[in-house]
Amino acid sequence: MSESTRMMLGLAIGIIVMIILVMKTKIHTFIALLLAALITGLIGGMPVVDMTDAAGVTTTGVITAIKDGFGNTLKSTATCKYGL
Repeated sequence: MSESTRMMLGLAIGIIVMIILVMKTKIHTFIALLLAALITGLIGGMPVVDMTDAAGVTTTGVITAIKDGFGNTLKSTATCKYGL
């Protein structure tokens, strides 16, 4: 399976999982979004945590990507609303 196919499959499964969790099981939207992001990253081929190979190249892990993504979103929301 090619990398792009795996990434698209991960995205589709993540969206389906999020919709099912929110609509059918009534799980809070924030938790459903976190689980969907984790599933999407793992199926897409990201490692769980940051990894550095022998050449010194660091691969960002799914946990760091989720943390940075949510952090940047909250930062931009606060900047727009409060002018910080």
